[in-house]
Amino acid sequence: MADATSDDGLRDGQQYVQYRRPPAIGGLRVGVDDAGRDILVPDERANQPDPLEKLKQRGYPNPPDDPGNGSAAVRELREKHGYGQHRPHYHRFEFRDPLCDLGTSGCSVEAAYDALLRHALPGGDTRGAPIQHEQVSPVSLKGVVPGGRVQTLLDRDSGSVIHHTMDDHLFRHGYLQRQIVEENGKIYVRTFGEGNNVSGDMAAANNVMVRPAFDDATARIRAALRPPAPLTAGEKWPR
Repeated sequence: MADATSDDGLRDGQQYVQYRRPPAIGGLRVGVDDAGRDILVPDERANQPDPLEKLKQRGYPNPPDDPGNGSAAVRELREKHGYGQHRPHYHRFEFRDPLCDLGTSGCSVEAAYDALLRHALPGGDTRGAPIQHEQVSPVSLKGVVPGGRVQTLLDRDSGSVIHHTMDDHLFRHGYLQRQIVEENGKIYVRTFGEGNNVSGDMAAANNVMVRPAFDDATARIRAALRPPAPLTAGEKWPR
């Protein structure tokens, strides 16, 4: 028979559980001193960012110093509305599409900006009426799926057209900048946008859908800068 005075997990007829000290505050507990005080060492884990924050930063590195690439209108929008990673459901995208080679007939920065004004909107008027400063317009995906309205700002000094989403826009709230840029003898349309969507799902969809939404508009800009086809025998120049 076991000794009744042995430490068998029972004290005075009642079950007990081992006492565990709570985690030490201000460091990692490695023991206690003679007075029973916790011995603490710095906890390196305390300075580590949240794992989800790491993923977000990996997906969205810090924005460039000048996201609008010289556009005063973009700078004012960002300052006024406070778009950024410090707010929920942030999205940001940037890509460039080639338009034409400098030196070919019809290819210039001025001609490209003029074409951008005439083909500024996704699902917009294919007849190419130039868009106006502060114009409010409906947009759509491929002219089929309605997306709500945007207000367009023109920033000629930076070669930009900026679309700011209205409250009824599917991917509110944010802006999208289309800018004519020149690099290494080529003309491009640069597309940059950011904002804070109403949900994480909408932020993800925003980034996925933006390029297909502008494919048709980009194709029309490119076509407007294409050199005219040579005349065939017996054909006359259009008047």
